[in-house]
Amino acid sequence: MKISSLISDWTERLTPRYGNREAGAIVREALMFYLNTDRVGLAMKGSESVETLTLNRIEKGLSRIDAGEPVQYVTGEAWFHGLRLKVTPDVLIPRPETSQLVDMIEDDFKGEKDLRVLDLCTGSGAIALALSRDLPFSSVTGVDISKEALSVAVYNGKNLNVSVEFVEGDVLNPETLPAEKWDIIVSNPPYIPENEIGEIERNVLEYEPRNALIVKGDDPILFYRSIARWAVSHLNDHGSLYFEINPHFAESLRNMLTDTGFGNVELYKDFDGLTRFIRARM
Repeated sequence: MKISSLISDWTERLTPRYGNREAGAIVREALMFYLNTDRVGLAMKGSESVETLTLNRIEKGLSRIDAGEPVQYVTGEAWFHGLRLKVTPDVLIPRPETSQLVDMIEDDFKGEKDLRVLDLCTGSGAIALALSRDLPFSSVTGVDISKEALSVAVYNGKNLNVSVEFVEGDVLNPETLPAEKWDIIVSNPPYIPENEIGEIERNVLEYEPRNALIVKGDDPILFYRSIARWAVSHLNDHGSLYFEINPHFAESLRNMLTDTGFGNVELYKDFDGLTRFIRARM
C-alpha cells in the first residue's frame, strides 16, 4: 500500500472519533514514528509503498488509536517545547497549553542567570527539562510522588542530555519537599474534581494516570493550597510561583494566594481564551 493511500484510508477511518483535521494529524504523527521520518519526508514519500512487516506494525498501532488509545502512548513519545519526550501511561501527555506556561516563565526571567527552579508534580519532566534547557545556567529540580513517573523523567533528562535533578516528594506532605529556597516554583498539579469526571474525554480518562488528573474529596484546590502554603516560605525575595489551573476555580485560587501572603497575583488566558495560568510574586 502506498503511503498516501494509507494516510487517506486511516484518516477517513479515524474521523468519526477525532474529526477530520485531528484524525489526519494523528495518522501523520504515527506514520512519522513508524517510518522514522519527519513531515517533509512523509510528504515526499507519498507515492512509495510500505513493506508488509512495517505495514502490519502501522495498522496495529493505528487500530489501538482507533480504539481510543492516545497516539503518544502508542508511539511512546510526545513533543513538548521542541523536546522529544518519552511518555508512558505512568505520566500525563504534555499539552500545548503547558508549553505556553513555560514561555511565560522564560519571558519573565529573560536575561537572568543562575536561577533556582523547582517543578512540583513533574510527571515526564516536561516543564523542568524545557526550563533547564532555556534558562541559562539554571539549577532545576523536578519532584513527583510517583516512582514510575520519576523513572520516565530521569530517562528523558539523560536521553536529552539536559541536567535536572529528579527527586521523590509529596506536595500534600510538604516536609518531603526540598528544603532550599527557590527563584521559581512551578506546578501543574491535579486539578479536576471528582464531580467533573464526566466532562473528561474518554480516551484521557481511560488511559492517562488518574492520580495526576483527579482531585479526590471536596476541596478542588487542595494541591494548590498545600503548595502555596509551603512556597510562601520557600521562595527567594522577588521569587515567583506559577500554576497551570482549572479555569473554573481561577478566582478561588487568586483569593487563596492573596490570603496566603502573596502579592501581585495575576491570571492569564491560554490560546483558547480560557483562564489557564496564575502567577503570584513575593
